[in-house]
Amino acid sequence: MVTTVQPRQRVSLKDAKSFSAFTNLVKTQERQKEVRQRLTAQLQTTLDVEKLLNIFYREIQQVVQVGGIVYQTNDTDHLSISMGQQNTHRCTYQLSSETESMGEITLSRSKRFIEEELTILEGLFSTLYFPLKNSLTYRAAITAARKDPLTNTWNRAAMDETLSREVELSKRHNLPMSILMLDLDHFKSVNDRFGHSAGDQALKDTVNIIKDVCRQTDLLFRYGGEEFLLVLNKTDHNGAQIIAERIRKKIEQHSVKCGESDIEVTVSIGVASCRNTDKTEELVCRADKALYQAKVSGRNQIKSGE
Repeated sequence: MVTTVQPRQRVSLKDAKSFSAFTNLVKTQERQKEVRQRLTAQLQTTLDVEKLLNIFYREIQQVVQVGGIVYQTNDTDHLSISMGQQNTHRCTYQLSSETESMGEITLSRSKRFIEEELTILEGLFSTLYFPLKNSLTYRAAITAARKDPLTNTWNRAAMDETLSREVELSKRHNLPMSILMLDLDHFKSVNDRFGHSAGDQALKDTVNIIKDVCRQTDLLFRYGGEEFLLVLNKTDHNGAQIIAERIRKKIEQHSVKCGESDIEVTVSIGVASCRNTDKTEELVCRADKALYQAKVSGRNQIKSGE
């Protein structure tokens, strides 16, 4: 029996392109699977939000070109983390469930994202959800331990950790940095006359005024009782005195509401600026001595620790 052999068909350019596209798709799917497996493992290795996002950002670029990433929360913490270079074309993903929101992530690059890439990214985001949730929960617990529950300022433990770092950064980069030591005048009489709820409200109002005057980069700590310490980054001594006077004047003009009563409160302030030879304790000591001078000189005034 003779079998007729059909001549082999020649592959057209169209067929070659289709085969190439199919091959690329298979390779992409394989890389996507590998990246998903690595992400699932590596995202379990840290509870630090920034490190977590860095792992995610690095790995997704194995399958989709991404120029930059920005993560932001919409809670009171206002956490914002950015990596890479931010570009014109962007896609934003809301990270949320039916009961909570974990903010949003924006990816960007210089050319438009295509539909297939967006599908890949959406699949990879599923590996990020629970590790990010765990990281934010851990961050909230750490933050709560370092915050004063009444005034929502940083507490003394947080100050001890932070102030030394700020002093070293100031000296290393030769940048000005100043601190203010603030103390409410005759605070005990407020508690004795109007009650502790009035005293609590006076502390809260004072903090709100200080935050209203200062920049977001400045750091406010409850030093103890009715005493606060304010770190003014990139602020020389003259600038610190100007800010201190704004705070003093605004507090003096403010009345604390307590039932039918309006309580007048004033504040004394000591100012000290970081020197190249300063240790943290020396800087705080100068501000504290300046505050003492403001107190013994009649209160409701500012003294310099220079």
